Amino acid sequence: MLAGGFIQGRMDWKQAVLTVLIGNTIVLAPMLLNSHPGARYGVPFPVLARASFGVLALMSRRCCAHGGLRLVWHTDMDRRRGN
Repeated sequence: MLAGGFIQGRMDWKQAVLTVLIGNTIVLAPMLLNSHPGARYGVPFPVLARASFGVLALMSRRCCAHGGLRLVWHTDMDRRRGN
């Protein structure tokens, strides 16, 4: 579906597939590094994040993520209602 959107945007199919593969590979590395301690030692992500970044940094990241999500959701709901 993602490569199909690139092809509709006048990208060659080989370039579209290569772009998706490179993007997935870039995302895969941090995901593996993030999940390894949890899989190996049974440590859940919130505990690992608090140990790595501290409580205040974790709370500030959560607030920024929630605030961004609220902004996107609000504009999407306005668009759907026709405002």
